[in-house]
Amino acid sequence: MPKNAPTRPPKEYKLDMDLPPYERWKDIILDNKAGIVAFHEYVHSVTHLPDWAFHFASYSHAYNKNPEFAEELQAIANLTEVDFSFLYIVNYLYEISAWCTSTIVRTASGKIIHGRNLDFPFERFIANLSAKVSVYRGSQYLYDADFVLGVLTIHAGIKPGKFAISINEREKGSIFENLREYLYEDSIGAPYLVRKILENATTFDEAVQMASTVRIIAPAYYTISGVQPHEGVIITRSATEVTNAHWLKDNTPDWFILVTNYDRGEIEPANDYRSLPGENRLNLIGQNITEQQLMDGVMAKFPTLNIETIITVIMVPSTGYFNSTIWY
Repeated sequence: MPKNAPTRPPKEYKLDMDLPPYERWKDIILDNKAGIVAFHEYVHSVTHLPDWAFHFASYSHAYNKNPEFAEELQAIANLTEVDFSFLYIVNYLYEISAWCTSTIVRTASGKIIHGRNLDFPFERFIANLSAKVSVYRGSQYLYDADFVLGVLTIHAGIKPGKFAISINEREKGSIFENLREYLYEDSIGAPYLVRKILENATTFDEAVQMASTVRIIAPAYYTISGVQPHEGVIITRSATEVTNAHWLKDNTPDWFILVTNYDRGEIEPANDYRSLPGENRLNLIGQNITEQQLMDGVMAKFPTLNIETIITVIMVPSTGYFNSTIWY
């Protein structure tokens, strides 16, 4: 368990999307250049892959897929002096593997609380690069999100007064199917869609619509919470369609829903048994649960919290509450 080191909040930054990519990222990336370079060197040292394996994606290839994505990533490559192709690969690690827990609870007073744990390898490197970023367009505030600096995707974020969203990897398909989707279809990375939703959706319904319809590279679960007591859903996605939408109001009991990395009704493997313990703890606490009780009594308890848990975030869309805890 990652309990030997004290917990800490993430670093905090502001990002102005009205600035050119190099300028919008300059101060943030230079402040974290050493950590990004260290991660680059570590991945090279532990994978034992030939150099060509890290140089398959050129800027022109990336630009043809997604110009905005490529321009931002090239700016980060220039700022860090890390190879563009390596950064490109890192930005698609989610499409290979990730583990997480997301939950939505409705308190007895009708308040919606959204919790999420990010579980991922490279724990200390990812923790060192994790930051809370407040995103703006000029003077207009858009949203808050947990970023891993050097990566352009988002795993959890909030648009206060509108909605909150998190993503979990879905244990379906294969890396070969994901690769085919990337190469031959007009798909975007599943966590990059979270960023696009936070940037562009203005209501809970719009967020649900985007999460349900945009073509993505890898299967995923999108957990979306709103400001009204009935606004909570876990959207189970394949690359092309919704395979299930599990609404908070339709659950039994009807005041919480929870997802890890497996479809509802599937038996979790013995070495990754997280859903039922989390649900049992929610039932034990009851519907008078608070933000701190969700954190202390569920998200911070084994096996929801485990050796690969890097960061926990608790979000309340109606108030804008956004509290992140780093475990390393």
